[in-house]
Amino acid sequence: YAGWPGDPHLKALCGGDVLPRRLAADLLPRVSQLWNMYGPTETTIWSLRHRVTEAESQIPIGTPLGNTTVHVVDRDGNPAPAGVAGELLIGGAGVARGYRGDPELTARRFVSLPAFGQGRLYRTGDAVKRRTDGPLEFLGRTDNQVKIRGFRVGLEEVEEALAGCPGVAAAAVVTTPDASGQSSLAAFIVEAMGGTGNAASWQAALRNRLPGYMVPTLYRVVPSLPMTASGKIDRARLPRIEAAAPTSRGAPRDPIERALVGLWQELLAVAQPGIDDNFFDLGGHSLLAFLLLARIKALWGQEITMAALFNAPTIRGLANLLRTEGQTAFSHLVRLRPGTGRPLFIVHGILGNVLQLAALARLLRTGRPIWALQARGVDARFGPHETIAEMADAYLAAIRTEQPEGPYALAGYSFGGLVAYDMAVRLRRQGEPVEFLALFESDLHERHLPLAAKIAYQGTLARRVIRKLAVLPRSAWRGYMSEKLRKLKTKFGAGPGEVPTLLRDIPPDLADRYRRMYEIGLGEFRRFKPGRYDGRLSVFAVQGPRFDACDPLPIWRRAAAAVDVFRIDGDHTTIMDPPHVRSLADRLSMCLEPFR
Repeated sequence: YAGWPGDPHLKALCGGDVLPRRLAADLLPRVSQLWNMYGPTETTIWSLRHRVTEAESQIPIGTPLGNTTVHVVDRDGNPAPAGVAGELLIGGAGVARGYRGDPELTARRFVSLPAFGQGRLYRTGDAVKRRTDGPLEFLGRTDNQVKIRGFRVGLEEVEEALAGCPGVAAAAVVTTPDASGQSSLAAFIVEAMGGTGNAASWQAALRNRLPGYMVPTLYRVVPSLPMTASGKIDRARLPRIEAAAPTSRGAPRDPIERALVGLWQELLAVAQPGIDDNFFDLGGHSLLAFLLLARIKALWGQEITMAALFNAPTIRGLANLLRTEGQTAFSHLVRLRPGTGRPLFIVHGILGNVLQLAALARLLRTGRPIWALQARGVDARFGPHETIAEMADAYLAAIRTEQPEGPYALAGYSFGGLVAYDMAVRLRRQGEPVEFLALFESDLHERHLPLAAKIAYQGTLARRVIRKLAVLPRSAWRGYMSEKLRKLKTKFGAGPGEVPTLLRDIPPDLADRYRRMYEIGLGEFRRFKPGRYDGRLSVFAVQGPRFDACDPLPIWRRAAAAVDVFRIDGDHTTIMDPPHVRSLADRLSMCLEPFR
């Protein structure tokens, strides 16, 4: 930067805007210390700081200065757990009295929340998340947050990740509708001098750092980005984006492949997809996958399972399935990754498909083969199992075709953890060794809690309602309590005429089958009480408190001979998505290491 040689005695404090990784990399060897400073004027300039020792891709804004408190809250004003985005509130001696002559704005931005004591807090409007080691990361402005497939995304976080890709000097990200009617992301790229990147390389780099729903599907290279007078990206002046994700060419060879090309153009907004392009690499996600399967059923009358799409995600592969009328033999086993030695078997979540387990399998540092167990009901030719016991028996028979005898390694995600646990109990009763049993965010019904834990849990829920009522105007109490009562009645399912959240995006002609599996899983969750397991249980659970379900650890500790707990990033629904899945993969890899 301007050829400045630096000063080895200088301590550099950077503030006022996001500290770019490249600037940090240039400054670190030129100064004795580099600090990233954060703070709005309303809290007397600086409130947090972070000593920068390496040019991380996401440089934290750090921890609070003395006499300063910081809180990360969700939209209801409740504390957000580590790894989950929320709004930053700042309290302490530096908080200003308000805006002169503007009492309405003062009332909106300077608040008191009983959950955090009696002091006044300033609502920054900045989206942040707390890292597991303590510092906060800045994600962008809350008013630049958008909803992508039900997840809240900060556009600045995606732009920062793009700016760290090779060959990118600057980037801007906007939303654009895809064929499913959902919002997807589109990126405008200013290339660095001599940059040789392309959409394929940028997508590949982003998939290692961001969840799939945060990876743009459309890209356009522009000479510069329009800016506001204050130096921010002016998204309203960005040009219309028409570029599409890149493809590997390969012309369709027959009517089936030509029809599939048309479906991919419709769903993925790709102008000329090649027959060997991967559906998921071109921006396909679970909802678009459901739409693709529904379109295939409408055109050819054949039902392709999600596992079949996972194993044949190209036009060539799907066409081969359709030519054979999709009549592949059904198996509960779906190979996620080859390997040698004893396999790890992972049981599906409540909807039965195994697509969501693919990222975890990819990231595991183990030479073992990784197999997923899919539910029978995902194949239209077969009805679903009705009980966990039926599932456990069928899945044990399936894994014995691949591994006839123990020791076995089992795992399960969410509802699948209950099935995996029951499988392990049955194996031990049959005298078979189980070397490893892992549950990923597997809840249990609160009715099985020990009395003291049940009282504590119900007290936590009551206090949360009281805290909420304390900050709501009396006029809003009736509506809030009505909503709470409605949620209490439908806590683990849908009321009359309602569609469960997990099923709202599934096409109607597929939804009935998945709703049936959901209802079965829900009923079995309510009834399931874990039997005695005489081995060691590994529980992988997210950081921080949860209010939508009780803490199942007291129940697991009563049921298993020993329980190890591993805290992971994300929340119940995002632990299988990047970047959170890396936290799960790292800890699971460590646990598997002794069992080679």
